[in-house]
Amino acid sequence: MKILTNDYQSNVLNFNQPAKGGPANFARIFYNYLKQFKGSYHWQGILVEFSVDTEVCSLQRLKDSRRKRSLYQINIPTKFSKVLTNANTTKTDPRLVLAEPISILVKLIKKLDPDIVFLNGFSLGNWLLLESAHLVGKPIVIQHAGIWTVELDIWSDFFSAEGLKIMKQMGMDSAVFSSAEIFLNNFSRNIFDKSFSKLVRPRGHKTVIIPLAVDFSAYQSKIKAKKSFNFNSEYFNIGVVARWDRIKNHQAVGDLAKKIKIDKLAWSINSVTKIPPTKKFLAFKKSYAQNINVIGHLSKEKIRDFCLENDLIIIPSKFDVSPTILLEAVACGTPVAISATVGFVDDYCRYGADDWVIDFNNTKKVVKQLAKIKGRALPAKLTKALIKKHQTDKVFGQYFSLFNKLITK
Repeated sequence: MKILTNDYQSNVLNFNQPAKGGPANFARIFYNYLKQFKGSYHWQGILVEFSVDTEVCSLQRLKDSRRKRSLYQINIPTKFSKVLTNANTTKTDPRLVLAEPISILVKLIKKLDPDIVFLNGFSLGNWLLLESAHLVGKPIVIQHAGIWTVELDIWSDFFSAEGLKIMKQMGMDSAVFSSAEIFLNNFSRNIFDKSFSKLVRPRGHKTVIIPLAVDFSAYQSKIKAKKSFNFNSEYFNIGVVARWDRIKNHQAVGDLAKKIKIDKLAWSINSVTKIPPTKKFLAFKKSYAQNINVIGHLSKEKIRDFCLENDLIIIPSKFDVSPTILLEAVACGTPVAISATVGFVDDYCRYGADDWVIDFNNTKKVVKQLAKIKGRALPAKLTKALIKKHQTDKVFGQYFSLFNKLITK
């Protein structure tokens, strides 16, 4: 089976930085899982890169000596995307604006002749792959790692009013032109369908719930964790692992840190993130760095140590479908508190973990709720259920069942 999919710089051979974001992590786990099936699968990874340094569209094959793997990168000038994001009329047609990169990708897909096209998440780059694969007539499966319309609304100030409408319409294409959609939970499928109330999926189209695959081996290892961070063991250590993105709600983390300082609590917040060195929100960035122990991006092994050395992990996201860090922390035995807009909220309520669902926008209540759950473990039934349904063998078994049905259709 030849699987063509969007790929990421962190998965390129000899790129020595940890994967950033759920889709990049998932791509790594998926490819590593395939390696056990010698000769049965071929991974065709496509990196779609928009760059201000690129003047013309170009395609290159990336060097990669790994077996059963081919990587390509299409470079696209950002002037193409700006025509859409800054559009002054909703009549602007993305198929005309992006005709050149679409033509390049159509030729590549015809040449590679994949059995299935798998879109890992949705973005402008993935829309290009969607449109190109649709024109070639290949079966397409999209995994909704996030919800495009929600993300667009949170970043709406980066678009013109017309540009925002165009981009949302492109999100609907993911359901109209794909053969099947994978949602990570009912939480995200319900929000997606509410976002597109007029959506009519084509006849024979499939929508399925398949949880996120996580390789738990590193987190459940019996090897004793190294004391990598030297957090003060006398404090209540609260961990955060999230890219610097407004959807991750670092504002709530910063507000909590200030409240902890004002109340003189023996609590400490440790945050795995990278504060961008830009001039935007300088006062907030300075306060965040002063009141929080900021740690740069970590490897998978170090994430395990981080989880084990914190008493609690918090996920205050404004929206998050299936954050990997929750599953990693749970596998380590570290409890996790979430906002009500995190996709695991249904699991938490089902298994009696309501106390760990917190409104992080009310700092006073956050402190009270954290004090209430301090030192407590999540219900055992919840942790057992989460680990069971996110096992790689279980998850990818469902993927290949779906792929095979579409290929033989």
